Amino acid sequence: MIFEGFFDWIADSIAPVTKTHSSEIDMTSSLNGLKFLAISLCGASIALGTGLSSASHAQIEATAAGAVTEQVAQGAPSIVDIATSAGAFDTLVTALQAADLVDALSGEGPLTVFAPIDEAFDALPAGVLDALLEPENKDLLTQVLVYHVVEGGVLSSDLSTGDVETLAGNLMVDVSTDGVMVNDAQVLRADVQGSNGVIHVIDQVLVPESVATELANRLAADDAEPMAADDMAADDMAIAESDAAVFEAVEPVEPAATAEAPMLDNAVEEPEFSSTPVSEPVRGLW
Repeated sequence: MIFEGFFDWIADSIAPVTKTHSSEIDMTSSLNGLKFLAISLCGASIALGTGLSSASHAQIEATAAGAVTEQVAQGAPSIVDIATSAGAFDTLVTALQAADLVDALSGEGPLTVFAPIDEAFDALPAGVLDALLEPENKDLLTQVLVYHVVEGGVLSSDLSTGDVETLAGNLMVDVSTDGVMVNDAQVLRADVQGSNGVIHVIDQVLVPESVATELANRLAADDAEPMAADDMAADDMAIAESDAAVFEAVEPVEPAATAEAPMLDNAVEEPEFSSTPVSEPVRGLW
């Protein structure tokens, strides 16, 4: 079953968001295309999936650092153009299309996108990505995607340890000599600049805790429906078999012989008997 172990995975994956006010990021730029998608979510945030192999880091260097940088220099493509042509964000682009966010992320901006590479999506628990891409879960997919989007153009030089507000809740940024972490995701490459904002490439998919819980509930409900139907069919069959056994055990009853009307020895004519049925039998007579 798809949902088996899903709740355990949620509990193990929750990354507490440390509330800190040591620094803040100036988010003064306006956002036109995405403001209607802003979602206020409370609670912690979780990062799904596992780390990347060394081959994945090499892929990032070859794609985001090579082809993407060259494209930016030639014509400053948009964030979506970069993700589409880089070759490392195919799943992200598919998800943006499914959520109808391509136009929003191609607009004026400026925006900052923490972009998970394909291997980050592959590392999600079995069935999660397929479920998010289902039309009935479009609302959850949208929340996941805008959780990676920050209003304004935020370069790595603007980042410091603390909370960063996305369009679907806060992320915890940790800046150290080892690099930059966003919740539990590592920034593999920073400051990929497009015409309408900045991309920071990350190695995990970030999901709000509330979204993960709701998705788990939906998967559990979908999986329980056919089971309930099977149980109902089994119960109906058991009842039918029980009824058949009862009918087989009962022997048919022969109808009672009809008594003939008595004849009186001195009667000239046969007596007349009333045909009116008796509503209640007289006890003791039969």
